[in-house]
Amino acid sequence: MRLKRSDPDITNLVALRVRQRLEGGQFRAFFGSDVVLVPAPGHAPRRDSNQQAATLEMVKAMARQGLGNVEMLLRRESKVAKAAWAPRGERPTTADHYRTMTVVDAPHGLLGLPRRITVVDDVVTSGSTLFACVRRLRECFPSVAVSAFAAVRTLSDVLQIVKITDPVENGSITLQP
Repeated sequence: MRLKRSDPDITNLVALRVRQRLEGGQFRAFFGSDVVLVPAPGHAPRRDSNQQAATLEMVKAMARQGLGNVEMLLRRESKVAKAAWAPRGERPTTADHYRTMTVVDAPHGLLGLPRRITVVDDVVTSGSTLFACVRRLRECFPSVAVSAFAAVRTLSDVLQIVKITDPVENGSITLQP
């Protein structure tokens, strides 16, 4: 998937399409000039600060489109299994993700509390990573509205697919035991 490989054409296209949908009235709960966009951390700690993850590149493209301001508020402290490669019963749980990530000081120095934070991920399947990210941020910023957005959602049951572009704005993800 070109999005996972940080293809600039794809990340810029995703950001443009999100901005167009925002201008059309969608996604207002997730984006705007008062929103801090936080890339969801990958499955392993970053080896160096210059390493660019696909999600970070997509979030930077979103910021260039005026969808919010980027802050690296979450950091993966220890590795979890990559969900895309793990068998269904062996994917990391929300607790695994939560235990292995922390909230860090804003590198650009947040001026006061943000009004809204949106955690952004490139692909969501079960939602475990996003649940853990939102929980961590809500603990640190209890008075701030924290939401999550993913550019692509995957489904386990292909019979559920209605169409290729089927955005869900007010949908929900339910954790399965």
